[in-house]
Amino acid sequence: MVTLTTMKSGQRGTVVAIQAGWGARRRLEVLGIRPGAKLQKVSSLFARGPVVVRVGTAEIALGYGLAEKVLVRVE
Repeated sequence: MVTLTTMKSGQRGTVVAIQAGWGARRRLEVLGIRPGAKLQKVSSLFARGPVVVRVGTAEIALGYGLAEKVLVRVE
């Protein structure tokens, strides 16, 4: 398992867990990022910039800190 920040661009995976408080988990769930969800990392900027992921047909930009809390099993 890896975090969203350590995944390489183009990799796909399944969300295994979210290691965050209630508020952050709720925010991610509203965006469609919850345990069991399949996603693909689109890109990330150098030096702790936002991480862009594709969940279904939507592309979502997450801050580095929030992306660090999402654990993914890479396919």
